[in-house]
Amino acid sequence: MLSSYLQRLFADPNGAPALVRRLLVEQAAGQWRRYALAFGMMFIAAASTALGTYLIGDVINAAYVDKNLPGIILLALVTATLFAIKGMATYGQSVTMARIGNKIIADNQRRLFARRPSGRRHKARTSRIHRRSRQSIGRPETTRVSAPSLPVYW
Repeated sequence: MLSSYLQRLFADPNGAPALVRRLLVEQAAGQWRRYALAFGMMFIAAASTALGTYLIGDVINAAYVDKNLPGIILLALVTATLFAIKGMATYGQSVTMARIGNKIIADNQRRLFARRPSGRRHKARTSRIHRRSRQSIGRPETTRVSAPSLPVYW
């Protein structure tokens, strides 16, 4: 039953599930160590959030029920340290995921420019490349799309 469902799911080679599978196989497989690091940091951030919530309850109990000043200070420092660890883990996860995305984009650009006949970037300006591409598909060069004018209220 599961195999027939998967076969139907991936039957269309241009469908979204097939695209996601292809991207995971081609792009994400080479980045698995960085993904593991990012997921580890996500776990640390989530655990810090849960533990911080639990410790806030102890800080409130120490302050209002026990009226224990050294306990309040100790628990407040532990909670602040925990939230600092959470912040560092969240930052590390964000940077790691950004680097993964940038590496995937850079690899795609390298593959794209390696297919060019000269093997390097074209020296023409972007507008000229755009004009040539529009001419090559038979559109006149002067075709322009204008945005509708919007009323201005002062």
